[in-house]
Amino acid sequence: GLSKAALTCYTLMQAKRYPNLTVTSLSPGFIQTAMTKGFGAKLTPDQGTVSLIRCLFGDAVSGYYYGSDGLRSPLTVCRDPGMPEYQGEDNPDPAKYNR
Repeated sequence: GLSKAALTCYTLMQAKRYPNLTVTSLSPGFIQTAMTKGFGAKLTPDQGTVSLIRCLFGDAVSGYYYGSDGLRSPLTVCRDPGMPEYQGEDNPDPAKYNR
């Protein structure tokens, strides 16, 4: 939604403004919690830390968005977990990143 788009834009702005920092956006995925009960969430809270751990301790690149599986994802189309990592191409094909 709009809040995610705004956060992504803010991430890009901060990454450019503070080149000495690593600034990323990430998705934990759809996590099983009391609030998501009955809505089909499939990931445990531990599984929801994959992208966070990569951004904190791995080779995350500033200004990038990382999906719940810890791989770079395009900003303009959804990428399902387990699909190929986004390589930065212009106008990414949704069929390449979705099941």
